[in-house]
This record gives sequence, C-alpha cells and structure tokens, in this order.
Amino acid sequence: MAQLLLVSCTSREPLVFAEPNPIRLDPTADRSVYLAKLGEMNSLWQSKEPESYEYKAIRGGSFGYSEYLVRVDKGRCFAKSRYGSEEPGRWKKADCSNISVAGLFEDTATQFERGFNGAEIEFDQVWGFVSYFYSEPAGEISDQSWYFQVIDLVPL
Repeated sequence: MAQLLLVSCTSREPLVFAEPNPIRLDPTADRSVYLAKLGEMNSLWQSKEPESYEYKAIRGGSFGYSEYLVRVDKGRCFAKSRYGSEEPGRWKKADCSNISVAGLFEDTATQFERGFNGAEIEFDQVWGFVSYFYSEPAGEISDQSWYFQVIDLVPL
C-alpha cells in the first residue's frame, strides 16, 4: 500500500519542486482560444481523474508562498499547508477550494477571462491538469503576480 503524504510528511524541510517548462501566453491573443484549450484539458482530466490520488502543490505571489499536501479519496479532498520559506512553518489543516485540481482550473479560467499582461502555463502530459500557471493580471500593479505548481500526482 502506498504511503500517504498527509500522514507521512512531518519534515520541516521545504518541498522540492521541479523547474517548469511552461508555454508563454500572448496577452493580445484572443482569450477564447486559451479558454477553449483549458476546457479541452479539463475534459481530459475529468475523463482520467483517478478515484483516489495525492499530490504536492505550491501557490504564491509577490509576497510569499504556501506549500500544500493534498489527498483526494473517492471525491473527498483533504489538505494541509504551511507558509514556505527557508525555515518552513508547521503543517496545518487547509481548505481544498483554492488548491484542488478543479479549483486551479477555475482560477486559471478566471484569469483568462479577466485578462493578463503576461502569463505562462504548462499541462501535465499524462493527466491533463494545469501543472503550472503564472500570471501578471491586466491592469494591476506589478506586485500582483501569482502562480501555482502541482507536482507528483500519484494515484492511490
């Protein structure tokens, strides 16, 4: 039986994330093209989504980031998070709404709809979910950029 991240991870070491290889998006392009591709990849994810799985994620912006350990078991999501830094804090229970795969698809679509000055995206080649997204929102001051990355999605 696979060892569960949520049970086994008590380390105070930062999580290790791979360097993404994203596609840079053109802010002047027709956003409906990006939304259509996102919808296509979301459909792929929904067709392949395992019944139970876990993954690591990071979500942040100009002023810091949080690390997440997420487990989905038969549709129920469980997560814990900690503020990331050279000396990460303790793990604590977290809400799944902004770090679930569905929530990340929604946040990405919302950003496409609102527009952006710059953005990068990468999809997982096996499962189809958004594995990396970075955005500089349109009309915002430069310190409002945000990103997320999902790694090591493992079916249980």
